[in-house]
Amino acid sequence: MFFKDIYGNTAVKHHLVRMVEDNRLSHAILFSGQEGDAKLQLAIAFAAYLNCENPHDGDACGQCPSCIQMKKLSHPELHFIFPIAGSVKKSSEPSSSDHIEEWRDFINKTDGLGTLSDWYDSIGVTTGQGIINANDCNNIIRALSYTSYQSRYKVVIIWMIERLFHAAAPKLLKILEEPPEDTLFILITEDRSAILDTILSRTQTLSIPAFTANDVSSYLKARFNIPAEEAAKFAEFSDGNAAMAVNMVLSPESNSNFFDEFIQWMRICLQADMLKILPFVDDFSKNNREKVLMFLRSSLSLLRQALYLNTTGKMSIPIPESQMATFTKFAQFVSPSNITIFNTAINQTIYRIERNGLIPLLMTNLTINLCRAFKKK
Repeated sequence: MFFKDIYGNTAVKHHLVRMVEDNRLSHAILFSGQEGDAKLQLAIAFAAYLNCENPHDGDACGQCPSCIQMKKLSHPELHFIFPIAGSVKKSSEPSSSDHIEEWRDFINKTDGLGTLSDWYDSIGVTTGQGIINANDCNNIIRALSYTSYQSRYKVVIIWMIERLFHAAAPKLLKILEEPPEDTLFILITEDRSAILDTILSRTQTLSIPAFTANDVSSYLKARFNIPAEEAAKFAEFSDGNAAMAVNMVLSPESNSNFFDEFIQWMRICLQADMLKILPFVDDFSKNNREKVLMFLRSSLSLLRQALYLNTTGKMSIPIPESQMATFTKFAQFVSPSNITIFNTAINQTIYRIERNGLIPLLMTNLTINLCRAFKKK
């Protein structure tokens, strides 16, 4: 993966190249952004650029031995750390290296746009959370102690650094404080506030913007060869989240299931029936944390589109015709007087779930708040 393969993000690409050209490369950079953006893509492309034998026009050449290995994600100086969970352990001391083949396959299948939920699905994690453990940090310290013979830079990409287990933090801090020469750590996060201050203080933060609707639409057309109008609708609904847009294209049945679950939830909120709220929350909470977060983010998009439909009479989301009548009826209950309440309540719930809040408790509280909000129509 090279810079030319990444849609948009022109300013970020230029900034990274200038850091190298001006000899201002930090030993640790934090790529901070939202789900479904180009963080991982940019990290891999930057690693390729750094070790390319013939870089030109602000990108790696794509032809030299280093670039060929980078494209295969098998370069000996490219190291990955990512969350793994107990249910997928392959040894008594699990580490990212146990799943490196699955990881490479995951990146290739998702073009580096996959979410944490997608990753868990690919390695069979149905419940719980993955962590970056101390064994991973030990392995990296060992790998960085070896002399580099093939390329100048050793690059360590740590995906979802906010999942760092507390027992592993001291080991990572030590290597960040005294990094080997010509070593670059690229830390990737979707929740900067969940990272230890001691780690943040040792990194240079680079904010990665969300894709524009045009970026997502162009990507979908190129990858799936779908009509421009259809791609534009998926892009509009995804709100810059390319991973969400891809999942919608690939899993139309899942889209229908999600929509049905969303409508079921909204009906319960409109009815304000506690006898229905608790069973719904109990069943919904069986999903893993990442799927709950994706549902809530998608629900926000649907609520915004409902307001748009209610106020303009137009639709800009890819909902099947068979479900349009249901959505149109629901949209009548979303208005300027309650959309702000919906937005605030759901975002606060997302924030608390991201910080390991209890999903059943938070979803019950959110549903009751939405019941009250609908009365403000």
